[in-house]
Amino acid sequence: MKRKLLFFTAVAAASILVSCEGVDSIGEEVLLIPVKNGEEFQYIDTDGKIVINPQFKTATVFREGLALVETSGDNPQFGFINEDGKYAINAQYNQATIFSEGLAWVVSENSAPTAIDTEGQLKFTLQDAETVKIFKEGLAAFSIVNEEGEEKWGFVDKTGKVVINAQFSEVSNFSNEKCAVRNDDGKWGFIDKEGGIVINPQFDAATDFNNGKCVVTYSDKQGVIDIEGKYIINPQFSTMRIDGDLYLVNQDGKFGWCDNDGKLIINPQFSEALPFLGNKLTSVKSGESYGYIDKEGKYIINPQFELALPFNGSLALVTSAGKVGFIDVEGKYIINPQFDDVSLDFIVYKLTGESVFNTVSTGIEVPEDCIQAFVMALSNGDCDLALKLSTGSAAESVQSSIDAGCDEYQSEIVSVTCETTEDASACACTENRDGMDMTYDYDLKKVDGTWKVSAFNKQMDLGE
Repeated sequence: MKRKLLFFTAVAAASILVSCEGVDSIGEEVLLIPVKNGEEFQYIDTDGKIVINPQFKTATVFREGLALVETSGDNPQFGFINEDGKYAINAQYNQATIFSEGLAWVVSENSAPTAIDTEGQLKFTLQDAETVKIFKEGLAAFSIVNEEGEEKWGFVDKTGKVVINAQFSEVSNFSNEKCAVRNDDGKWGFIDKEGGIVINPQFDAATDFNNGKCVVTYSDKQGVIDIEGKYIINPQFSTMRIDGDLYLVNQDGKFGWCDNDGKLIINPQFSEALPFLGNKLTSVKSGESYGYIDKEGKYIINPQFELALPFNGSLALVTSAGKVGFIDVEGKYIINPQFDDVSLDFIVYKLTGESVFNTVSTGIEVPEDCIQAFVMALSNGDCDLALKLSTGSAAESVQSSIDAGCDEYQSEIVSVTCETTEDASACACTENRDGMDMTYDYDLKKVDGTWKVSAFNKQMDLGE
């Protein structure tokens, strides 16, 4: 339970800081909610009745009539089910994204990312792609590694044709006919669907456009630009989030709301807050508990919950005594707290309109990449990903971290060096943790064609 609560809070905070998605998509009510008691996910309706029995290791909300699920057992695979709980596309993939605009990306063993339709028919494969993102406004971002070993991003259309060559260091998604891209100098600007620069690179960070507005970062402060790149609100807040006609802002560590002129409407006073997303109420944290306020900043449901999400139709997810339940707009329980967990995908969808399954990647081909992914997964508190990147005693160590709560920590990789044979590698990785360099020895081996960490230990410093 400790790990779940930490994960919930981390996702909520991250979504407030970086998301700039459309309110309409976020506001759609989820009628089948993936929750679990014990080890497997099931689906319940808005009355709390079990509609699809517990059986899945991972489960998403339904999009375009299908939900992405991962089977339980020793060899989990991804597939897609319909709202009756029957497989529309059999579980057969090592990785998969949700469906978006009629297509999903899947990766089979030792294969490149392939696009499939909702019937499971293969449409095309991107043989050279390292990572691909779901389609947005008819285009999907993909990355390749060039001859210099640098990852570069471009875009393909729904036929698999490259329409924007891989040339950018990082990209977001197309929205309002524009996409944020980062150049080699680390500055963000915007391109059109032909790849032409329409807003010059000048920002330290940028999100997606939402109804002609976009949050950008400049000199550690966030503001809002219009479709031409002109400031609507000059950079002045620590964080901002477009919230309909308002903006959820962070000022001096407290959350409140401002209008389109930057004038504060609800004074920053809450230690945590979520956007209204078209609802009349939203959740805020006061002291150690969450409650719900209206758009005048008045409490309608007093703080009493451990955690609380925005409303999903007439219901809102809350946690009490470590259990998940659902309340109505008066704060009365419609579904009593009884579930151990709710799908992370449901949380992300309600907060951002997005998914945790927006990308897939090819198998890790070099041990250095595996170590970097493994270290970053652990430091970010994503022990499930670290578990997938490990085997043997390393996997046992990760499982111990999961059991202990999988806390996040600050880490930056300084260097990685490896001595590699055909199917084994011995590496040394130096990390900087809280200002101190630490070196770890890693053993890796190939499992089904991809590198995994099999063991790791901190090097002894005889001077200590």
